[in-house]
Amino acid sequence: MGSGAYMRFESGAGSGASNAELAGSLFKSIVMHASDGIVVVDADGNVTFCNPAFAQLFQREPDAFEGELFGFPVADGEATEINVLRRDGAMAVAEMRVSRAHYGQKPAFIAMLRDITERKHTEDALREALDAARIADKAKDAFLANITHELRTPLSAVIGFSNLARRIATDPHQREYLDNVSSAGKSLAGIIDDLLDLSKIAAGRMEFENTPFSLRQLVGRCRSVIGFKAQEQGLTLLEQIDDDTPDVLIGDSLRVEQILLNLLSNAVKFTAAGRVALHVGIIACEAQRVCLSIEVEDTGIGLGEDDLARIFQSFTQADASTTRKFGGTGLGLAICKSLTELMQGDISVTSRKGVGSVFRATLWLGVGTADDLPVETAGVSEPERVIYQDARVLVVDDQPFNREIAQGLLSAVGITPHLAAHGKAALDLIAAATEGFDLVLMDIQMPIMDGLTATRAIRLLDDCGELPIVAMTAHTMVHEKQKCVDAGMNDHIGKPFDEAGFYRVLAKWIPHRKQQRQPAMTPAMTPENRLPSLNGVDTRAGLALLLGDAVRYRHWLDDFVTYAPAALRQIRDALAAGDTALAIAVAHALKGRMGMLGMTELHAMAAGLEAALDDAPAASAMAHARVGALLLEMERDVVILCAEIRSGLGTAIDLTPAADPLPVQRPLEPPPASVTRLIARLQAGDGDCDRLFAVCLAELGETAWAPLLRRALSHTLNFDYPSAVQLLSGNTDVTDQGSSQGSPP
Repeated sequence: MGSGAYMRFESGAGSGASNAELAGSLFKSIVMHASDGIVVVDADGNVTFCNPAFAQLFQREPDAFEGELFGFPVADGEATEINVLRRDGAMAVAEMRVSRAHYGQKPAFIAMLRDITERKHTEDALREALDAARIADKAKDAFLANITHELRTPLSAVIGFSNLARRIATDPHQREYLDNVSSAGKSLAGIIDDLLDLSKIAAGRMEFENTPFSLRQLVGRCRSVIGFKAQEQGLTLLEQIDDDTPDVLIGDSLRVEQILLNLLSNAVKFTAAGRVALHVGIIACEAQRVCLSIEVEDTGIGLGEDDLARIFQSFTQADASTTRKFGGTGLGLAICKSLTELMQGDISVTSRKGVGSVFRATLWLGVGTADDLPVETAGVSEPERVIYQDARVLVVDDQPFNREIAQGLLSAVGITPHLAAHGKAALDLIAAATEGFDLVLMDIQMPIMDGLTATRAIRLLDDCGELPIVAMTAHTMVHEKQKCVDAGMNDHIGKPFDEAGFYRVLAKWIPHRKQQRQPAMTPAMTPENRLPSLNGVDTRAGLALLLGDAVRYRHWLDDFVTYAPAALRQIRDALAAGDTALAIAVAHALKGRMGMLGMTELHAMAAGLEAALDDAPAASAMAHARVGALLLEMERDVVILCAEIRSGLGTAIDLTPAADPLPVQRPLEPPPASVTRLIARLQAGDGDCDRLFAVCLAELGETAWAPLLRRALSHTLNFDYPSAVQLLSGNTDVTDQGSSQGSPP
C-alpha cells in the first residue's frame, strides 16, 4: 500500500499550529512507533491503513497490504488468538483485539495485534514440562504400586505363614524362631508403609476412614507392642488416660495408632534408663467432636536447639550418628506431623540434651457411643474364640481349593457356608433365597461373571443394599481396594488367607446376636497328620489353613501335581493366541493355589509373573522377554516341585512325559553346541542335567528348540533319560532301548 494507506495527518510544523494539529501529530507519532501492530479495515474487509509493526509481524513491507482483504474476523469481542503466516513460511501467533471506529466518514474496524509467539513457545514448553511431570508422577505411582505389590506378596506370606505355623508349633525354639521371623517381617512392612504414606501425603492422596473405635483398646494394643521392648531395656512404662476422655471416638483408628506407636517406640528407642510416660486427655470440646491430646515424655538422650528445628523433616534424625547407633529411616516423625495436620491438629516437642523429651500431638476426632463399636476378635483373649449360631454365609470363588479353604475356616467356628463358583451363580442364589444372607465372601476374578459385576447386580436386588459383601483377592493396593468399594463392597480379605484376619472380618460383619464366645482349642500335631518335609513347601502353614486335616491337604497337594503344569501350559497357549487376559486370570488362580498350599517361593514367583503379564500388553519388548523368562523359570521349578511331592507323598511316579499335548517338530538343523553337551550328559546318566536344561532354555527360549527342551526336561525329571536323548537327538534306537527300562542304566 502507498502513502494513501496511511492515515493522513497534516504537518504540525510552525509555531502557529493549532491544538488539533499538535494532537494529530502526536497521535500519528504514537501509532507509527507503537510496538503492537495496528490495522484499519473498512466495512468490506479491506485494509485501509496499517502501521510498521503490523507489517513487521508478517515480514512484509507496509505498502504490500494496500487494498488487500484482511482475512481475519473483525467483529467486536474479546481478545482472540490468530495464526500469522510469515514470508519465510514460519507461523507466528498474535493476540488480536478489534473495536468499531470511523475512518474519515465511513464505518471501519481497528484491530490491534500483539506478537505473542515467544510467549506461546514458553507456555508450550511449560505445558510439555508439566505433562512430563504428570507422566513422571504417574510412573512413580505405578512403580510404587508394582514394587510394593512385589514386596508385599512374599512379605505377607512370611508374616502370615509364620503366624499360622506358630499356632501348631510345639517346640519352644520353633516358636521363638517363628516369632522372630514375624517380627522382622512386620518391621519391613512398616518401612514399606512409611514410604507409601510419605508418597501419598506428598501427592495429596492420603485418605482417612471415619469409623468408631475404642481409645482404651487402642492404647492397650500399643502398650502390648511397646511393653516388651521397654521391659527388655529395664524401662518403666507409665500410662494415664484422663477420666473425662471419652472411650469411643470416631476417626481413623489406624492413623491414630500409627502416631501413638511412633511416639512411644521412639521414646523407648532413645531412652537407655528411666521411664517413658504416656498421657492422653482432652484439651478442647465441640458439639460432636473433641481435640485429643497425646503426650509422650521420656528420660532419654534429648535434643539440642539445632536438632529441634529439623526433627520433623523427612529422612532426618537429630544426629547422623543416631541412625548408625539406633537405626531408623527418619520418616516416622515427618509422617506423624503430616497426619496430625491432616486431622486439624499439630505436633510439637520440647527437649533438653541428656535430660529427655516431651512430644505433644493434638488431633480432632468425633465422639461415639459403645453401641457404635463392632465386636472384634482382636479383643477376645487368647483362650477364647467366637462361635456363630445360625449365621448364613455365601462363599463365591471359581477355584474349588479356595472354596474348601474358606469352608474349613468357617466350619471351625460353626458356620456351614453356601458355595458358588462364579458371580452369576451367587446372584441367582441370593435372588432365590427365602432367608437373607448375613455375609458374602466374594472373589474378584471369576469366569461367567466377575465379583465386581456380581456385586453391582446384587446391590440392585430388593433388601440387598446393606448386605455385607467382602472381597477375597490377592490384590491389596489402595486403587485396587477402591475398585471394590466403588462396586459396592464393604471390606477386603487378602489371599492367601490370614486366619486371624479372616475371623476378624467375620466378627465385624456378622450380626452380634449370632456370636458366642467359647474356649479356644489348639489343634494337636498327631502322627496321623504329620507330613514329610517337602523342599519348597511349608507344609505346617498349608496344613494349618486346612485346620490340621492331613487327608484333605494331601489330596490338594496331589491335585497340584496335575493342576500346575496344565495351568502353565494354558498360560503359554493363551499368550501364543494373544489372549493376555486369559493368561493373567490363570496366573492369578495359580498364584492363589500356591499361596494356600504354603508354596512360598512359587507363590512369590507367580505374583511376579501375574504383574509382568499385566504390564505386557502395553510394555516394551524387555517386558515381554521378562514374561518369557519368568514363565520358563516357573515351568522348571513346578516340574521339580511336582517330582518332590510325588516322591515325598509316596505317590507312584508317572513315567508318561508331562509335555505339551501337541506334537513337537524337531528342528532340521544340527543341535546347537549347548544341546549337544546336554545330550552327552544325558547319555552318561548325569542326575544334575536340569541345570543344563535351564542354560539351554535361557539361550534357545525363543527358538523351535524350546518346546523340545521342555518335553525332554519332563522325561528327565521322571528319570527317563533315553526318551529325553531320543527327543533331542532324533535317534529312535535309543528310545527302543530305554522304553523297557523306564530309568537310566
